[in-house]
Amino acid sequence: MSRHLMPAAVLAFSAAATPAAYAQTTPSLVVDFVSIMSPVSAAPVPLGPLALLLSVLAIGLAVLLGKRKGPSHWLSLPVLAAVVGLGLSQPDSTQAEMVQRTLDLQASPASLALNTQISERLLVRNTTGQALRITSLGLKDGTDTMRLFTPNDTNEAVACKSGLVLTANQACAIEVVVSENFVLQAGSFLQVKLRDLHPTQPAVGYDQIYYHLARKQPDLNRFAEGTTNYTRQIERTELKRAQDYCEDTGRNSATDYVARSVSLINGTGFSCTVSEANVDASKLKTVVVGPNGQLYLTDGHHTFTTLWELKDGGPDLPVFVRVAANFSDNPDLSSFWSQMQANNYVWLRDANGATITPAQLPTSLGLATLADDPYRSLVYLTRDMGYKNSGVPEFAEFYWGMWLRGQGLDVNDYDLRDLTPAGVVVVSPNHEIADTGSTTSYVAAVRDAALLMRQLTPGAEIAPGLTGTQFGQNTSAMTQNNWDTLLQEEVWQDDARESDNRYRNGGKAWYATGYRLCGAPADNADCWQTNMIVDHTATQ
Repeated sequence: MSRHLMPAAVLAFSAAATPAAYAQTTPSLVVDFVSIMSPVSAAPVPLGPLALLLSVLAIGLAVLLGKRKGPSHWLSLPVLAAVVGLGLSQPDSTQAEMVQRTLDLQASPASLALNTQISERLLVRNTTGQALRITSLGLKDGTDTMRLFTPNDTNEAVACKSGLVLTANQACAIEVVVSENFVLQAGSFLQVKLRDLHPTQPAVGYDQIYYHLARKQPDLNRFAEGTTNYTRQIERTELKRAQDYCEDTGRNSATDYVARSVSLINGTGFSCTVSEANVDASKLKTVVVGPNGQLYLTDGHHTFTTLWELKDGGPDLPVFVRVAANFSDNPDLSSFWSQMQANNYVWLRDANGATITPAQLPTSLGLATLADDPYRSLVYLTRDMGYKNSGVPEFAEFYWGMWLRGQGLDVNDYDLRDLTPAGVVVVSPNHEIADTGSTTSYVAAVRDAALLMRQLTPGAEIAPGLTGTQFGQNTSAMTQNNWDTLLQEEVWQDDARESDNRYRNGGKAWYATGYRLCGAPADNADCWQTNMIVDHTATQ
């Protein structure tokens, strides 16, 4: 049975724990160590910024004074010594601002009582007067919601780990993380805010997001209330915004719709047909629990970034997510990311297809942090032509995008602002050619990409060990009408029927190019009216 849990705050820091916060059996950090009798080089004492600056100035001044003659030169040396000494005595401001507790290692094993309610960063300092080696460190009587987490090395302290040698008075750092997320099991679900989710990819296809932002934020004053076009528009735009939010959060669809009053963040103007207590976990976007208690989003970057960017959405919008895996047993992020890569839960290619490290991933959703990969948008627009999206593995569109790059399809050869139609001629079920319309428009790019994907030999690889078949390659026969309809309705058409200006859904690329030019229709109706909306009756 799915679990419905609210996430606890993680990585909060505290200078001291109050006795009332401890459970009856108090958890503790326990460190075992052995002394090292052979000499070990002492770690250098870090200089504060002021000390470093004064040292450089003093050396420079000494060089200048060395060129002088007479007793005044020698009288200046004590002054220089005092200046340098003053600088050396200044504490590093960064270290002085760090608030944390310290466990002094005097006799093994050493222990420090912990608070079960908060996370904290601890310094483990060698106060034995001689070098020592840490043989083990762990939690004693810890709860299921507590983990030891090894942070990255810093200028202040290296990370504590078994086998680490500490010289006299040297310290290392360890974090004790408290989070309800640690007890989450695969298949369980929970409600979070969008700001709680950490991306596992550095880029998205902006045009997929722009399509939704344009369509779902209409100019509600475009048509007179009570007219057919007014009703058709609000049902396909504002109501769709509510319907998709309910669907994406496992609550089926929207009901109780009140026109012109939908607010996702306030939960007004609609209600979902399924209650929060009966969320369908199978419909939810997925996360993996990390060793720091963080939830790493593995599916849904485009959906949730759209919700982040909507005027009635944002980082505090609540959503439900399903746990795909819990990798919180990893002691550090290095081993965690290795496991994520082994399970294809992370995409480490930037918007240009270059390899990156996990440390280069953005830390939050939103267009301010996620880059734009035009190939990801292009593949999205080929759905049901080049590939089918049902049941494909994570990051399928990115794999197809990398493959298209390798096939020599260069998006720079096309004008992605131009929606001039382009077509396909079906000579026979197994013979399709690009033979009509534009060769350089956005529509032509979609057509050419889809044809390349369809012409790939079934079962052939698009990445090492991964085939096009696995990633939904569409090998079904398509008629001339199939091609014409999909390219028009899904890509390039505007939102007014040619025969009578009856409102209809525009093509995804039409919405996206309009958003790039004007922003949302709700915010810039005049720009849309001038540049995107067509009055077909005026041209007949």
